[in-house]
Amino acid sequence: MSLASGAIAFLLFNVLCLFATLYVMHTWLLVSWGTLFSVSILLWPVIDSLKMGQINLFVGLLITLGIRYRSGMAIAMASMTKMAPALIFFGWLAQGRYSAAVRCAIGSVLLSLLATPWISISEQLYFYSVVLPEFLSGAYHGLKIPINIPANHSLPDLYNQLFPAEDVTILSDEAKVLSSVTSVSALCLLLYLSRVYTSIKSVVPMLLSLVCLMLIVPVYCYEHHLSLLLLPVTFCVSTVQVKWRKLSWLAWVVLGVGGMPLFVLRWVQRKVPMLEWCLQESKWAFIVVVMCCCIWSARHAHFNELESP
Repeated sequence: MSLASGAIAFLLFNVLCLFATLYVMHTWLLVSWGTLFSVSILLWPVIDSLKMGQINLFVGLLITLGIRYRSGMAIAMASMTKMAPALIFFGWLAQGRYSAAVRCAIGSVLLSLLATPWISISEQLYFYSVVLPEFLSGAYHGLKIPINIPANHSLPDLYNQLFPAEDVTILSDEAKVLSSVTSVSALCLLLYLSRVYTSIKSVVPMLLSLVCLMLIVPVYCYEHHLSLLLLPVTFCVSTVQVKWRKLSWLAWVVLGVGGMPLFVLRWVQRKVPMLEWCLQESKWAFIVVVMCCCIWSARHAHFNELESP
């Protein structure tokens, strides 16, 4: 297969993953197709993933299936494709969904064993013991990418701007410590809330808050990674439409600003230079807003159940 044919084939695969995700959300969350397509377009990183041939839409489909059907194997596949979805495993443990967590752990081991014809056990152990820990500092095993590029929307990059290192591809000690403490604290808080908000309708939004967190805690969070917000954003928009209809316009405005294409964002930055930094970090803020909306939805469902007769 030629490179061009491969690119077309992968584009079709990504389109299939996108429509499969939309179909699952349509039947599960009872979201209209109009809302689904509107979110997919306004959340421009979805389009970026299609154009760039990224794997995010496949991972997003696995996450959607994993949360929808409490499928440990789906989350195991997502975690073995991109490490960050493993946070859902910890969410299940906090919520007492032990069978799903066990299936996820077993699935991860089985997938590792299935990969041994191509990647030996010793090479896999080397990855987990040597390569993976390097990711915490930005040293992606020889991959030299500046952390402070404008399109990086991660939490570590914020601390990197405050405490830059001499090498722009590695976090300073101060930035590394602060980002680690903040990330672990945020994870612990979300896991604690997952145990506190015990309503059946609180389960999904708390897991979706972990999806948001998994985007900002790595050293790099590129624009196309935000396509993984498709499920959390759709959930938030549909929740606002159902429970707080008068605020629906605000939800669409937030999505329009947070999901705008980078080329539009850069144009606005040039037109309003005094807001350049705020606009640069608007993507990070957007992820945090979606995460907070998921938490609020879980809290609302929990206390509504307590107050119901």
